[in-house]
Parts: sequence; C-alpha cells; structure tokens
Amino acid sequence: MKTSFRVVPDTNVVIASEKSTSKSSPNKEFFDRWRNDEFEILYSDDTLLEYIEKMRELNISEEIIKKLIRAMLELGKHISIIICLSIRLIRMISLFFFVQKTEMRLIS
Repeated sequence: MKTSFRVVPDTNVVIASEKSTSKSSPNKEFFDRWRNDEFEILYSDDTLLEYIEKMRELNISEEIIKKLIRAMLELGKHISIIICLSIRLIRMISLFFFVQKTEMRLIS
C-alpha cells in the first residue's frame, strides 16, 4: 500500500541510479522502493526535461532514458508548476525598469 510520502527526486539521484552497477546502491534502492509502491514520485514537465537533458549529456542510452521516463509517466504523479507574481513584486520590477530608463536618459 502506497504511503502519503511524496518525493521529487533530485536529478543526481536519477542519474546515479541509472549509472550505478552495484545492486546495493542507495540510489537503485530508492527506485526499487518506488516501484514497490512505498512512496509516490511527483514530476513536472520541467523535471522530466531536466532528467532527459542531463542523462543525454552523460551519454546514457536512449533506451534507458525512455524506460525511466515511461515509468515516471505511468507510476508517478504529474504536477503543474504555476508561477505567480504578487502585485507588489510586479510594481517593484516596473519601478526598477522605470528608474533604469530614466537614468539612461540622464546619462545621454
């Protein structure tokens, strides 16, 4: 039975689990426990893209990459990341650009 424990694996854990040749590797154990339903992996579009990019940089085979991503898509839970800027932050950014523009005119 799956617990309410949820994780977003760091890219280094994902890569180490795929590159490790040891059956007793903690990184391999992490994914074995996930496949045994001991916890749930959360992923976003950005995390999947990062996993793919980094594994390709390290010349991990496309077959292994596809297998891992397919498992995450089937067994993990997709989350959407929504970027929300507060009105205060938007005002600060606008003020920064206004001041910068004004300074440029004074210099010219």
